[in-house]
Amino acid sequence: MQKLKIIPGKKHQITDCSTCLRDSQLWDHYFSNDDHTQSFLTEGIDREEIHVALDESNEVVGFMRIDLKGAFAKFPLLRVIAVRKEFRKMGFGEEMLSFYEKIGFKNANKLFLFVSDFNKQAKKLYTKTGYQKVGEIPDLYIDDITEYLMMKVKS
Repeated sequence: MQKLKIIPGKKHQITDCSTCLRDSQLWDHYFSNDDHTQSFLTEGIDREEIHVALDESNEVVGFMRIDLKGAFAKFPLLRVIAVRKEFRKMGFGEEMLSFYEKIGFKNANKLFLFVSDFNKQAKKLYTKTGYQKVGEIPDLYIDDITEYLMMKVKS
């Protein structure tokens, strides 16, 4: 497997980040409005929360939005992680998650993320990598979708 280079996102990469969301369940439920997606990504870049994952040819294969104080105004929160369709199931999501943990655990002993009830593949990845469900919030963002709060404790 090739190694990703993960760097802070720049405004010229917004279209690439949006492409990562397309053809995904996240797009179907949360990001199908282009204006909302652009706003979410622009805000994330302005706040230095977007990190892009580049392959060996410097092509954007995925991105994350990490808010280092987003959970309870104290702990890191992975707001979004997305991998382009043609790069899924190649281990890149796990490599990106490892990057989140590396920077998140620098100043915190717990990391958090939400996963939607419909996103079974993501929940499987998070569980496999040591995240535990610590709560659930029905209808948090959208009616009839439950968000599971997951946490990983520094070992």
